[in-house]
Amino acid sequence: MGKKISVDSSTLINKVFELVEAQKLFNIPNNKIDILIHPNSLVHAIIEFKNGLTEFMYHATSMKVPIANAIFDGNLNIIEFFKEKKEKLINEKLIFKKVDKEIFPIINFKNKFNEFASTPIIINATNEILVDQFLRKKIPYLAIFGGIKTILNNRNYKKYAIRKPKNINQIKTIDQWARSQAIKITTKT
Repeated sequence: MGKKISVDSSTLINKVFELVEAQKLFNIPNNKIDILIHPNSLVHAIIEFKNGLTEFMYHATSMKVPIANAIFDGNLNIIEFFKEKKEKLINEKLIFKKVDKEIFPIINFKNKFNEFASTPIIINATNEILVDQFLRKKIPYLAIFGGIKTILNNRNYKKYAIRKPKNINQIKTIDQWARSQAIKITTKT
């Protein structure tokens, strides 16, 4: 028997994408950012400051809080909108774990994401096709990891990955290449 997965494993690739977004938006080096498994899903970010302080972004698992804040831009009394008992949140034991590479092999792509300028475009496009095929029950879950790995080992991968797109059409060209390769992979299985 394999190990039991205690969190939704499909969210880990999303966390890898979020990590890349943070790196790109805030110019954070790879060795200064990481992913932890938090089965409670209450802490949505942990920021360690140079002055020794650590700040937690902590709220209920519902997306109501971030969505309401994004829509109403701070002009909303969230207590009225979201009636979650704070005692329940405060008394929750927080659990954090390092990502187990055997359970979540997708974490191995963390360093690969920044290898070339267009690698994130390629991995994202590939992932979208493979997740769609998984949801349609045409491929098993672990085929997502294997499919992305296959694309990254494709003889034409570097040709597309090294491109620094200057407009949306160049992004579409890279995206379409990755999607077409992912579709070829899923039709072979």
